[in-house]
Amino acid sequence: YNLNMANLRRGIQGKENEARGMAVYFLRRFAGLSHKDTASWLNCPTEYTVATIQRRFREKLGREKRLRKLTRELSHAMLTNVKT
Repeated sequence: YNLNMANLRRGIQGKENEARGMAVYFLRRFAGLSHKDTASWLNCPTEYTVATIQRRFREKLGREKRLRKLTRELSHAMLTNVKT
């Protein structure tokens, strides 16, 4: 997405930030962060904000083949670099 951390953490009301949705998805899925911890990390006002971002991203993931492919590629890239 070519965003710096400040832009990733910034939410603009009424505008979708796909990169932020992807970050929430990965933080919840791979890091196992709670909604509260994810909200804190992304500077979200409430846990409900994170839950809404996650729900909307998952809905979009179900609709868009391009997004599913990108998510799969990023997941694979992250998991292949994990050292055990």
